[in-house]
Amino acid sequence: MLAYELMPRMCFDLVLEHIDGAVDPLDTPSPWYVLIEMATSSEIDDLRGKLEAILTEAMEAGLVTDGVIAESEAQRAAIWRIREEQAEAGRKAGGSISCDVSVPVSRVAAFLAACRAMLEEALPGVRLNAFGHMGDGNIHYGIRQPEGMDGGAWHQRAPELSDQVSALCAEFGGSFSAEHGIGALKREDFRRYVPEARVALMRAVKQALDPDDTMNPGKIF
Repeated sequence: MLAYELMPRMCFDLVLEHIDGAVDPLDTPSPWYVLIEMATSSEIDDLRGKLEAILTEAMEAGLVTDGVIAESEAQRAAIWRIREEQAEAGRKAGGSISCDVSVPVSRVAAFLAACRAMLEEALPGVRLNAFGHMGDGNIHYGIRQPEGMDGGAWHQRAPELSDQVSALCAEFGGSFSAEHGIGALKREDFRRYVPEARVALMRAVKQALDPDDTMNPGKIF
């Protein structure tokens, strides 16, 4: 398996609204979607048969309501476009916070449920777009401005909501920063959530490899 991407319906709605030429590959909307890509080096390995068997078993168990298998490279690209255009669609939609977090894979479902309940209580009407590659528990958590909310009021509330997500990740044994690192925006969270012993080790490695502080200076240390 090359990819296993979890996406809520909002992923589809954002792209269909803001990206020209994007199409919904399924006829009936669903609250959640999974995008799977498989590959093999064997010429005799029947990947399609395996995938069809997986889908059939999942549908019979009531875990899946519908599915589609790409029949060409063009169809594959069209399906992947829903996932790959999330950043651009989000920029066009405006009014959002993007959190790059992770939790143990076994706790992803519980985290998503708890995070939704927490944010909807904190800011009624908030729109949530949590998607990501589930093999490592990485979730790109988009918190979108409620429709009709004043932009100034939204910008005042945004940091608080981001902090709540980071704190909940810590409760679930996860990280406030997954694949995109610390940079300049996550330095306060870094100081808050990373144990001092780990920070000291990182400083020692940094000093050993870059004693003159020429590589990416001023980001974390």
